[in-house]
Amino acid sequence: IAVDVKIDDAKLGSGNWKTIRAQVDGTGRSHTLQAAAQNDMFDLSARASGGFVSGSLWKGELESLENRGRLSFVLVDAVPLTVGADDFSIRDMVLKLPDGRLTVQKFVRKGNVIETSGSAKAVPLAYLLAISPDASGSVHTTLKLGADWSVKTGNSLDGQMHLYRENGDITLMGDNVIQLGLDTLDVQMQLSGNTVNLDARVQSGKAGNIAVSAMTRLTQQDGSWGVTQNSPLQLSMHADMPSLAWIAPLTGQPDIELGGALALAVRGSGTLGNPDLSGTINGKNLAFNWLSMGVSLSKGELAAVLDGNRLQIRKGIIYGPQGNMQIGGAVFLKNGQLQTDLHFETDRLQILSGVDRKLSITGKGQFALDENKLQLNGNWRVNQATIILADSASVTYSKDVIV
Repeated sequence: IAVDVKIDDAKLGSGNWKTIRAQVDGTGRSHTLQAAAQNDMFDLSARASGGFVSGSLWKGELESLENRGRLSFVLVDAVPLTVGADDFSIRDMVLKLPDGRLTVQKFVRKGNVIETSGSAKAVPLAYLLAISPDASGSVHTTLKLGADWSVKTGNSLDGQMHLYRENGDITLMGDNVIQLGLDTLDVQMQLSGNTVNLDARVQSGKAGNIAVSAMTRLTQQDGSWGVTQNSPLQLSMHADMPSLAWIAPLTGQPDIELGGALALAVRGSGTLGNPDLSGTINGKNLAFNWLSMGVSLSKGELAAVLDGNRLQIRKGIIYGPQGNMQIGGAVFLKNGQLQTDLHFETDRLQILSGVDRKLSITGKGQFALDENKLQLNGNWRVNQATIILADSASVTYSKDVIV
């Protein structure tokens, strides 16, 4: 056998590749295989040796595997490899990352049954964020993660997965740099007979304490496991967030500031499409500032209750430099879709308070979202308005512009 194949601009599965090249040299029972592939994420190279032992069943060794691309890694030692039409097996594979390592103790496929187990140690979150280069501008992190898993899939789904913080922190970048002060990040998932039990805990100096326990059941459709609107739900969630400032950088608008505290306690049952929820959500000293727009709202309060599939706002009020806005109504699920029926009333609310723009309004309105249709109806009176336009004397216009 002597094969040398190169394909440019290839589509393999769901991935697009700039170049794929494969070289085979030897005989059917004993040969070497070298492969390379490049795209925006990967610059892969691999070498294996072995041969066909019966029919289409190939056995041998994966001697080397390396990615010099964005998610770089390198295989530490050669590992046994089996590949066939209905068989695949690789064991004791250790990938060394720039920091940390990933160990695949077992990945075995026989027919429609897959068994896998392994662990990850000291993997930087920054390494994983390389998948999305845009995230590097808004997040700076020294967080290192560990994980372990043991899962078997076939006609049912069984096993466990565990993801946890080893050390380090996350800093959200923006006009105000916010370090979360992360102490605990722990997510555990138990799988038994298609039933999934999830337990997650976050403890942070800035984000506060968040604990979630949930149960649902997965179904298999077209060879993939997932949930549907009819999947059962059991939920318990508690959160005590002394400050909401950490959420502001996640909006993507660098000059937005959020403030205040939020506490919630939620329990749920029913199905994912029609949940039966109960609990409370309370906010104090809520604030929203949009510096470039001159919006400055503060001293907000929120009291809401969950009943069935409805979130009913019993009290919602926030103040501007002058005046206030009150909010009431409900948010609910209808046929699995989010709907709203909110009403608000402003009393001489100074909605804009910038140096070059001031606006105070009084009136009432309704905000409704129904079947993906957004409606905003209202009637407002302007109490005071001052808008100072920028000086255009220094603006140079093109010859085809007439002012």
